[in-house]
Amino acid sequence: MTGLNCLAAELAKELKESTARSAKFQVDVHLLSREMTGLKHQLSLPVPHHHRHHVPKLVWMSAGLFLVLAMVIMGWFSCWQRLADYRSSDTKLRYLWLQHDRTVLRWVHVADSLELAGPDRLRDTVKKEEAARERRWQLLKQARQKEAEAMELRSRAK
Repeated sequence: MTGLNCLAAELAKELKESTARSAKFQVDVHLLSREMTGLKHQLSLPVPHHHRHHVPKLVWMSAGLFLVLAMVIMGWFSCWQRLADYRSSDTKLRYLWLQHDRTVLRWVHVADSLELAGPDRLRDTVKKEEAARERRWQLLKQARQKEAEAMELRSRAK
């Protein structure tokens, strides 16, 4: 009987180990089931989509070429405008040369001589003279205004 008792003890021991393994297996199955439920929930959610605009290099190159072309056209227009101003001034000067008035011809000749002698000095002199005339005009304007104020004060004083 000792063999039978030993076999029964081993069987009981195996049963206990099997029950413990079964309980552990059930716990693992329960945890795995919970994780599967969480994963099923995450899979049911919509996938976030990051929308990115992609601009091809050809578009960037076209935009750059367009800007370069616009700048070239602006430069041509500026040159054309300066040429038109030059032609206008040249026509006016030639018209004055064609006049038979001696004083006008003398002044044109003097201006040409001054411009040839020192274009920068002539430009500075003209700017200074224009500034002086503008200042005189402002002072005369102030004087007229003050005279009008003085007349008004005199009329009030009477």
